[in-house]
Amino acid sequence: MNLNDCTQRPLAPSAATAPRLRLERLVRRLVAEDGFASPASARRAVAAYERYFFLVTTRQDSPFVPSVQVDRVWQRHMLDTKAYTQDCLRWAGCYVHR
Repeated sequence: MNLNDCTQRPLAPSAATAPRLRLERLVRRLVAEDGFASPASARRAVAAYERYFFLVTTRQDSPFVPSVQVDRVWQRHMLDTKAYTQDCLRWAGCYVHR
């Protein structure tokens, strides 16, 4: 499958059945390097990012603009290129560009 071809997407998961992104590993770096005040605030941003990622990957015909906090988590997720690519393929069937 071409990573950039979103025309042949798999059926999108529902919010209830969508797999978690498992981004807990990002919390420490979000606090230490990205200005989050605490692990709790970073976890809230990760949860908001998961909701945002679900919308972006299941409704690609609609533009969505992330909050600053969600964008920081997105940047961290993309830096883990292997996991990000796998998550994009699993949720959207293609690589999701910013």
